[in-house]
Amino acid sequence: MLILPTTYFGPISWYRQLNAADTCVIDSQEPFRKRTFRNRCTIATPNGAQTLTVPVEHGVLRSEERGERREISQILISEHNKWRHVHWQALETAYGNSPFFDYYVDDIRPFFEPHWEYLFDLNLAIICKMCELLQVETVVMRSDERGETREERGERRENSIKPQDYAGSSILSPLSSLLSPQKEYYQVHAHRTGFLPDLSILDLLFNMGNESILYL
Repeated sequence: MLILPTTYFGPISWYRQLNAADTCVIDSQEPFRKRTFRNRCTIATPNGAQTLTVPVEHGVLRSEERGERREISQILISEHNKWRHVHWQALETAYGNSPFFDYYVDDIRPFFEPHWEYLFDLNLAIICKMCELLQVETVVMRSDERGETREERGERRENSIKPQDYAGSSILSPLSSLLSPQKEYYQVHAHRTGFLPDLSILDLLFNMGNESILYL
């Protein structure tokens, strides 16, 4: 069994770990951490890598300044700056000409409509849909559904692959061979930017389609 932090259209290395496990627990009880892939992803545009961030309610940020750390499942999504529209426009610009964008557009577009109030719920819905589209057979559950004690949860975290708390990078800590440098695959803008490694899973899906699972 593997435990992973939640992620917003997370990096390919995150999904490589997920695909390798029989069961994956998404940690719904960890403290929220800013500037990580929990609420951001990185895509490839004609001008290079671009980071898309889901804004959260300001009360969460003020709590962190006071030293309070709220659980990830309690984090509310903010509607600041019409981020859903901005993210979708960025994806259309980045991947509108990719081989499989039109094929998956109806599956991905609903995530940029206001159906979710909490970040964790949005992310979990995305993860489940990505597993479906990628044909990943791993059983996915949230940690608060398992009835663990605090001690059991702490022990399981210590035995699991941990993400690096990074600022601006989506790369995970190299604690497993699954996180080793990845071979290249087709990217629609590579002729301009060169190959960009470990981007959002959307980059792999839009460029490789049903062959994505072979890359994972």
